[in-house]
Amino acid sequence: MSDKWEELNRKEQLLMEQEADLVREEAKVERLEEDYIDHLFKTNHLFRETQQLFHGTEAQLYEEISQKIHEDSRKMEESLGAMQKKVRDRRKIVQSQLDEVYEEKQKLSRDGEEKMP
Repeated sequence: MSDKWEELNRKEQLLMEQEADLVREEAKVERLEEDYIDHLFKTNHLFRETQQLFHGTEAQLYEEISQKIHEDSRKMEESLGAMQKKVRDRRKIVQSQLDEVYEEKQKLSRDGEEKMP
């Protein structure tokens, strides 16, 4: 086996490991988002149930708390979305690099230097 072929195999293996890590990271972020949405739903439900306890000037406090929850929720959703995008973008780069390795291996094979398994 030629040095070039071995180098491509090592590069391919490394990229495949990176891709597997990114797939796991992507799944972890998705689970985190699902857990957050579930928690937010339960929190909102509980908060709405307590709304009737706020009277008069306390109603203003309820509105302030409600607004703060909404703002924090939006920030968290944006952060989770940014995390997902970052992982997807990194995965696309790794997939592109893998495609380049496959093309190089095909070229070597066509040139008669090696046969692609």
